[in-house]
Amino acid sequence: MSKRLLGALALALLLPLAGCGGSSGNAPSAAPSSTTTTSAAAAAPYGAMTIARTGNGFTLTGEVPDEALLKGLPDGIRQAMPGAVIVDHLTVKPGVKPPEFGGLGALFGTAVETKGFNATLANGTVTLTGQTDTAETRAAVEDSAKTTWPNAPVVNHIEVTSVTPGPAPAGSCADLRATVQTLSATPITFATNSSGLNAAARGAVGRIADAVKPCPTAKLVVTGYTDSTGTDAINVPLSAGRASAVANALVADGIPSANLTSSGAGASKPLGDNGTPAGRAQNRRVEITVG
Repeated sequence: MSKRLLGALALALLLPLAGCGGSSGNAPSAAPSSTTTTSAAAAAPYGAMTIARTGNGFTLTGEVPDEALLKGLPDGIRQAMPGAVIVDHLTVKPGVKPPEFGGLGALFGTAVETKGFNATLANGTVTLTGQTDTAETRAAVEDSAKTTWPNAPVVNHIEVTSVTPGPAPAGSCADLRATVQTLSATPITFATNSSGLNAAARGAVGRIADAVKPCPTAKLVVTGYTDSTGTDAINVPLSAGRASAVANALVADGIPSANLTSSGAGASKPLGDNGTPAGRAQNRRVEITVG
């Protein structure tokens, strides 16, 4: 279910980009000069493109038809995935056809769950590589690629690396505190005035849940924080809402609610400098610890 939510989140935020590569909605559309012109536009090739998962974000390389999309596509992805690092190597090539944005939003959502993800469109064929834990995610990435580049053949080389879960290895529960601390190196952060989980945060919560599930007696403490903007009357409930959102995601991923305690600590214990945008973004977070 979490993969579907990831795709839905990215899709909802990327859909407004669909107008970037075309004419303005307020401008009258010129009538096609001939059937030949319309057919030629429909037959235009997609711009070459590579989408690669790199660290805490993505690298985009390829061709888009105009300057509006050159700026709008990376900006839209940054909106959909706050905190993700987007490296942009796009160039303008007039006449190429842009990807379909409905599929592209879902593609980024499922790519978050795919280690070493790479989607390359070259010579009219899409090639997918990477590793994922489930066949469901592998199929979802392929479906998203087919929607992003309709009529382009998709070659899916994504490997499914999951194994049938067995008993927790000896010592794994004893080391759970350190394991959760290591997994928490991927921050669970939030947009300003928001308690909604972005795609990267949802993935981080899922990985922590997977580590904790083999230890049925483990108790987790979920604490939410804000930056220093606003008053305690605003920040404490907001931080509690963030903690509650993460606790609910852990329950959805199989952690018993009785094993969770969540609370909000407002703007206390800042990690970053609240005098800078980057520092404030770092402080809008939730921390998960083993109780």
